[in-house]
Amino acid sequence: LEAIQSRHDAAVAASDLAAVFRSNADFHRALFALCPNQFLVSAIERAALQAHAVRFTAVQEPPALQRAQADHHAMLAAMRDADRQKLAALCREHLENALSARERMTRSLGDDPAAASGPGKPDSHD
Repeated sequence: LEAIQSRHDAAVAASDLAAVFRSNADFHRALFALCPNQFLVSAIERAALQAHAVRFTAVQEPPALQRAQADHHAMLAAMRDADRQKLAALCREHLENALSARERMTRSLGDDPAAASGPGKPDSHD
């Protein structure tokens, strides 16, 4: 996880959005793999696949990049300290931030007719 986060940090510093996206996905996948409940891991992985659009959109916003980076470092610190309660709280907060980003993205698509319709989209008149 530390090595993956180092790659994420370097990608953020270089503003390499594709590398940010990949290293962020790698971080989450490695974190989930530590869970002994494989049923839960499978459910999380399915949800993570659905979140790719939100994650890719979020990596384009510098404040979201910095927040995710700080969240990851805080999670790693909680793991080093073996503080499960803090880690669980940090993971919940990280998830809530992702859900908020998804809601913002959904609202922006709904508020912008050009973004909500277009070629290949249901309301398109092409």
